[in-house]
Amino acid sequence: MAVGAPIERGVEPDKTVTIASGGNNSTSFETSKFGWGTFQLPAAINGTEFTVQFSNDDTNFTDCPADAIGANPITCAADGTYFIPLAAFAARYARIVATNAQAAARTIALFLKS
Repeated sequence: MAVGAPIERGVEPDKTVTIASGGNNSTSFETSKFGWGTFQLPAAINGTEFTVQFSNDDTNFTDCPADAIGANPITCAADGTYFIPLAAFAARYARIVATNAQAAARTIALFLKS
């Protein structure tokens, strides 16, 4: 590699997860290939508090601890973008959990980067 050459990094900018109508838990997403990321809530959302959970088996999830880049649970607003706690990337999977059940299916955009 030449000095000053750009470092190529993996990015997955078009990933989404969904919280079903009447549900609280999003579908899971793989975190083990990435080092950090953010999520963006849709313009319509029920509740203002969301928790990121992590898992190694995609079945049993535990709340991620808060860390230097943010709290968990996260106080959120509709259409806002928020950091995923770094601890989520030490496990294989993560999901986003709403405190309130959703009145309709909600799609949450993810931006994951290695």
